[in-house]
Amino acid sequence: TDVNLPQARGEPYTADISVFGWRGANPLRVTVIYNNGSRRTTAEQDISSLLQALPEEGGTVNLVLSLPDGSDIALRVTVSNWESGSGSGTVI
Repeated sequence: TDVNLPQARGEPYTADISVFGWRGANPLRVTVIYNNGSRRTTAEQDISSLLQALPEEGGTVNLVLSLPDGSDIALRVTVSNWESGSGSGTVI
């Protein structure tokens, strides 16, 4: 999953994303978009183990992603409840 975070002066970065399950890989990469139009993208990190550790009702996980210049961006991710589907791949 790629997440774009536009810079908002004095406000925390926020974004909504969908995770379609915790089985398999759940790579996360964040692009920070600054007011001047420049962008910095973090290295990709698989958050599957963090998702698997959550109870069924979801919860909060904290993680740190690395930016190319060696700095880090700390994220607090709030995960809402999810349900296992039929696995049929059919969209209704």
